[in-house]
Amino acid sequence: ESIVLVRRSFDDRSTDVLRTFYGRSTDGMRSASGSRMGANTYRELVCWQLADELHRRIVAITSPPTVARDFKFCNQIRDASMSASSNIAEGFARRSPPDFARFLTIARGSLAETQVQLRSGLDRGYFEQEDVVELLRLAARCDRVTSALRAYLWRCKTPRT
Repeated sequence: ESIVLVRRSFDDRSTDVLRTFYGRSTDGMRSASGSRMGANTYRELVCWQLADELHRRIVAITSPPTVARDFKFCNQIRDASMSASSNIAEGFARRSPPDFARFLTIARGSLAETQVQLRSGLDRGYFEQEDVVELLRLAARCDRVTSALRAYLWRCKTPRT
């Protein structure tokens, strides 16, 4: 059974924060087996860290004046990337595995929209191909770990009150 892990130090912005292990944890990581998936805050979730990193890099890539002048495009791609991390955080705050899983589904939709907008920016000549490829890979990594956490949450039983 695949278990999604969380980093204990969320200030580390390295690109290798995606971690999926099988029934064990290492390097200051803790398994998602507790009632709150081993995370005390949404910032410890790997999927949120990746989505946050994606958003920060989207803001940076859309900052040059040639891109920033296209207000509608900039707002759309920035909003899509921000929506992914926001939905992950909001779902975590719901404290219910089914609710959290639904918000992760919405976050995945926002990641897909971000990928479409990256391709659109490339077609418009706003971005370099290497930058887009790197951001598409980051978005895909975020999608994979978000999907894994979503699958785990759907398998969780909601405690009766």
